[in-house]
Amino acid sequence: MLYVRQISITQEVATYFQRKLFVQEALGQDIINYNALARKIAQELGAASMEAIKSALIRVAKKYKCYIFVLLL
Repeated sequence: MLYVRQISITQEVATYFQRKLFVQEALGQDIINYNALARKIAQELGAASMEAIKSALIRVAKKYKCYIFVLLL
């Protein structure tokens, strides 16, 4: 039996976010346009729903902001 591992949209967005340092920098300065970035990610990943990508992006960004805040304490 062949098993196909599916990666969730959130995991794909998190991987994209980790690879793109300029996105992390923009988030740190609070200058991200989530709609525009979700469109760009959807094009690069060939993913389905831009709304799903935007939601995942906001979740990943929130976790990243909390992580940075804790590091600065």
